Amino acid sequence: MEITINGTSTLSQIQEAFKSHYPYLKLAFFKTTHGGSQIFNKAHLISDQMATIKSLSTVDTQESLSINGHLKVSTLEQHFMEQFGIPVQVFRKSGSAWLQTNTSDNETLAEQNAKGQLTSTANNEHGDADYDLYHEQV
Repeated sequence: MEITINGTSTLSQIQEAFKSHYPYLKLAFFKTTHGGSQIFNKAHLISDQMATIKSLSTVDTQESLSINGHLKVSTLEQHFMEQFGIPVQVFRKSGSAWLQTNTSDNETLAEQNAKGQLTSTANNEHGDADYDLYHEQV
């Protein structure tokens, strides 16, 4: 399965497609990389989910981006920045929290999703609630 993103894709469309392919991962779009730091701040999340890639892009490109399970997390994040000038971060579900995947960015989306499924299934068996929490992975 593959997701194709182009200039007319909205953030909402991208996130829905991403969620349907990788239910234990979340793709977050940011206004800034917070001074070049690898740690993304929740305050810098792009809130307009109807914004198109073209309207947010700082790069003049007509290219599209294809996403599949064999793509490494780091490659996906790098492609978004290079092709569209938009910082993105992949988060992995772990129980009731969303962990930033920065220490495991060399793994593929499929591998990260499988990890998320394992940790979420184990945690949900113990009755953890599904809160929208973000934590940096260390």
